[in-house]
Amino acid sequence: MNNDLLEFIMLTLTFLGLGVFVYLFTQKLNFKYAEQQFPDVQKTSTYALVALFVGWVAVSGLFWLFAMLGDSGGEPQEYRFGNVISQVIVSGLFFGPSLFMLRWRKETWSSSGVTKHNLGKSLLLGLVLSIFYFTFNIIAKKLDFGNMLVSLTPSHFWALATFLVVGISEEFGFRGYLQTRLVAWLGKGLGWVVASVIMALAHIAQRITIMGMSGTNAIIDSLALIPISLLLGYIMIRTENVIAGSLFHAVIDWSSVF
Repeated sequence: MNNDLLEFIMLTLTFLGLGVFVYLFTQKLNFKYAEQQFPDVQKTSTYALVALFVGWVAVSGLFWLFAMLGDSGGEPQEYRFGNVISQVIVSGLFFGPSLFMLRWRKETWSSSGVTKHNLGKSLLLGLVLSIFYFTFNIIAKKLDFGNMLVSLTPSHFWALATFLVVGISEEFGFRGYLQTRLVAWLGKGLGWVVASVIMALAHIAQRITIMGMSGTNAIIDSLALIPISLLLGYIMIRTENVIAGSLFHAVIDWSSVF
């Protein structure tokens, strides 16, 4: 068994265990549930899919343009304020159509998980999951925590800010906006799975253009995101608030720079 496969299995089992923890946590703290209702759920879901597809095409086109100009180069070695601004622009381009559709159809922010509903408990859950995963990452990589602390640089701060933009925007777009509507249309199980798979496959173009992967490797690497995508989707189902998933998502990405 190669190392990549073993790592994937270990991470999948970890995410499965975290899913059990999320269930027990939300049960213990008595999260309140008020599933969203939409007047024409099929039409609402179709508009959501179209909006995300338009945003994906726009961002993919931008990535391909960067690649043609020879500016793909993979992930940055040093993060700066400019990386935060670039990510804000990319996120705005990707999820701008979703925001437009939300306002054009006069749908509430709460219908996309941007709400005070379960806010405090969700924030606590996000912090607990983030601390666990960051600690897990340190142990798995056999990092020295003391050396990590003294080695922190402004790049680590800007990386965290960059990934917070990623986490907030993707959890709003894929979980709060899309998944909520697909769940209302297709049912909790199928809507959750479909949204999670869409979120994972949406990364294919980024892996080809920005990370320089071949088409086959980009597909395989994107499919490998399905377990974590399912966990993040499950967090949304159990909290009905994007804050927990946004924090956890950001810390998962941030852990990769250590």
